[in-house]
Amino acid sequence: MDADEEYEELIERRRANRQRKARRSAVLGIVALLVLSVVVVVIVIVAISGRDATHAKRPAANSVELAKDGVPLDDWTHRDLAEHLKKKGVEVEVKHGGAYDQPGRPASAFYNPKENAAIIVYLCSSAKEAKEVSGSMGEGSFSSERFAIGCGIKREEKNLILLGRVRKALTGR
Repeated sequence: MDADEEYEELIERRRANRQRKARRSAVLGIVALLVLSVVVVVIVIVAISGRDATHAKRPAANSVELAKDGVPLDDWTHRDLAEHLKKKGVEVEVKHGGAYDQPGRPASAFYNPKENAAIIVYLCSSAKEAKEVSGSMGEGSFSSERFAIGCGIKREEKNLILLGRVRKALTGR
């Protein structure tokens, strides 16, 4: 072997070593990326399941109080809510709110004859839906359990006052 052949062989060995190291680095990078991905997925799953478990155990602020009336909250009607408000000191009469009915959401007008004030109460299929509906009902509207409560189109001062009294009776705010 002459010097040129030895030099060529040395260069070939170095090139092979560099390629091996490059492949090894690429494989280690891919493995590290996969491990990191698995860790992130596990953390997200734990966070989501933990959050659901925590939220499921925590009743809404007024749920415990409303359940004391003996009727399961999922079975409450407009009349049950009106009776509960009466116990809290807010007198209302339940009137059919047919003009305000929406598909899957019956409405009733809660009327206070002493104040000549009225508010609209929708009975929704879930608390989430009630929150969404109340968000579209305008100033002062709110939700409590499956009920979306607001003034409807009559945003007179007397109706807003009644709405505030109902909110305070149901939420304490």
